[in-house]
Parts: sequence; structure tokens; C-alpha cells
Amino acid sequence: FWLKCCSCCVMEVAIAGGALAVAVTTAVCQGFRAALRARRRRRAGCKQEPLLEVCCGSAEDCIQAAKGGAGRVELCADLPAGGTTPSFGEIASAARRLKAYPDVKLHVIIRPRPGHFVFSTEEFTIMQDDIKAAARAGADGVVIGALTRSSRICGNVRGLVKVARELQLSVTFHRAFDALILAGGAAAPALEAVADLGCDRLLTSGGATVAQPECQAVLGELVEHGGPV
Repeated sequence: FWLKCCSCCVMEVAIAGGALAVAVTTAVCQGFRAALRARRRRRAGCKQEPLLEVCCGSAEDCIQAAKGGAGRVELCADLPAGGTTPSFGEIASAARRLKAYPDVKLHVIIRPRPGHFVFSTEEFTIMQDDIKAAARAGADGVVIGALTRSSRICGNVRGLVKVARELQLSVTFHRAFDALILAGGAAAPALEAVADLGCDRLLTSGGATVAQPECQAVLGELVEHGGPV
């Protein structure tokens, strides 16, 4: 999906783990890079170079994505379930191997389990500890998010942002945002709530579960309100 915030375009593609994924990741990334270049030619007024971000299911996937031209990778476990926190060893392996690609940033999803995005107090404590572990393992940023039972942006995320900031990690709010939209929430106020938490960026499909034209209206609305993010 494309999302423009502060004149920066980001294209993201998810690569599931496994031998087949490793074999095709570089080709897929190169294909998306070609699409990025074509889009850049159509959008000559864009002030920043479009960035390709790849969701990866393993350290090996991260390397293949870097070889294919990704500018940022998001390391996840259990991608078929939407992504959960990867192990310390997997993060450390990715960070160590990505040193050969110094321009590629390693972000790590912090999500203690699959399923809904309403987390308990204990789960927030787990996420704080996982953020610290990701930093020790060499991550450049974390991808976090949570909702309330009424499908609003959860203010407790602020505590996660605080931990990340103390460790000099970049912060992305993940697709819990899309669960909010699918539950009937308004996109623009939710984006403002994400910005108020101190997040650097938002990962969203515009509320779509698959790529579809209908999500463009929501993404367009987010672009109009996207200055702080």
C-alpha cells in the first residue's frame, strides 16, 4: 500500500518466511523498486525519494530484502497471523547481517500474541521488556500499537513510546489502526491520537484487509491530516 505523510511515499510488501520466500524476495523487491521509480517519474513534485519497506519473517528474509533494494525492513514472527514479536536471536542475527547494508533500517514488531489489539497490563509490561530486548539486539526502531475495548487508540501506548525514546528507537504505530477503522472508527481523529502519542509514522492499509480501490479515500484523508506523522 502507498501512504504519503510529510511528502514521503512508502511502499510496503510482506514477505513470509521460508525457502520459497527467500528465493523470490529479491525479485519481488526489485519489481517493487521498478514500480517506485515509475511512480516517482509520475510524481515529479515529490520532495523525498520513495522508500520501499518490506515485512520479513526471518533474518534471511531481511537480507534478501536488502539485496533487492529495500530501505527499511520490519522483522516479524508469525506473519500469517499479522506478525508477532520475533525472538532475541532472530533480531540479533538480522541486525548483525544488515551491517553489510548500512542504509537499511531494521524495525521490529512488538506484539506479544496474535488476535485482537486490546492488551492487558501484564502484556504492556511484556512489550516494554521486548522493546528493551530489541534495542539490545540492535534494532533501529519498533512497530507498536494497541486499542481500547471501545476500539480507540489506547493511551497506554505512550508508555511504550517513552521506553523506545529512551533507547533512541524510531517508533511506528502498526495496523491496529486498521482494526479501528474496520470497527467503524474515524481515521483522521485516530491519526491525531497516534501523533499525540509521539509516534514517528503510521503503518496502514486505509482500513482494507486486501489491496482495493476503496482504501484510497481513507488514505487520501490521512494524507490531508498527516502533517504531524
